[in-house]
Amino acid sequence: MEEHNREQLKQQHSTKNPIARLLATTSSRGKQYRGRAKCMKKESSVEPILNICRGARVQISGKNFEPDWGLYNGSIGTVKEIVFKKGESPLDGTLPQYVIVEFLEYCGPAWIKNQPKWVPIPPVEIQCQSHCCSVKFVPLSLAYAKTGHTFQGQSAGPGHSIPCIIIQPGSSKMEKLCPGLLYMFLSRGTTIG
Repeated sequence: MEEHNREQLKQQHSTKNPIARLLATTSSRGKQYRGRAKCMKKESSVEPILNICRGARVQISGKNFEPDWGLYNGSIGTVKEIVFKKGESPLDGTLPQYVIVEFLEYCGPAWIKNQPKWVPIPPVEIQCQSHCCSVKFVPLSLAYAKTGHTFQGQSAGPGHSIPCIIIQPGSSKMEKLCPGLLYMFLSRGTTIG
């Protein structure tokens, strides 16, 4: 899946649409360094490096901004712009002020009047479990492809952020190892096409 996400991102970037390499920043005991805190588990939702460009398919990762408006962990959208403060860029290691993402299923108040589905996603800061440091990062990850476990609770079909799903269920052994996974996939589609 990660390889597919990287390949899709490579196809979207160009000299006029460069990839921004956004590095998480850790603060610990008055010092700052790039990357995820060493005391954070590798399986945490913090992406130490996020590579995105305009047009990239992303999902909110590890954060529920406003679930009632469609801004929850796993919401999928398309990057429209990456906005930095004047004089800053990803080349100097700073994080953007926000990333503008179009979420087709967003139903909250419009941030930009003529673009009601565009939402600014700012960097967030979280503390580690030991409370010895904090990490600031953009809570997004690439989402050109998803695993079944990250697809629960979402819908696919016309009018949804995921237009279709393709399932390769494999042998009956897969269903024995992950009971209900095939049903979960089949129940996500809003139409059979």
